Amino acid sequence: MSESDFDDAVEAYRRALNAICTGDPGPVLELFSRRRRNAREPLGPPRRGRMEVETATKDAASHFQAGNIRFEEVSR
Repeated sequence: MSESDFDDAVEAYRRALNAICTGDPGPVLELFSRRRRNAREPLGPPRRGRMEVETATKDAASHFQAGNIRFEEVSR
């Protein structure tokens, strides 16, 4: 992965997390692996499998409405 690709991935995840803070899980779900064994849920206990991750992410997003998030990069 090039540095530019990494920067793009970090920025995409930042945008996705801002979306989840407004109740929209879609952008976060687009970034997660679609492989059955590798999907994980960052908001809560670990989940395995796309369906479990999708359900947990949608549930987590349902608790947010008009939130926002601030990022501080401490290491790369």
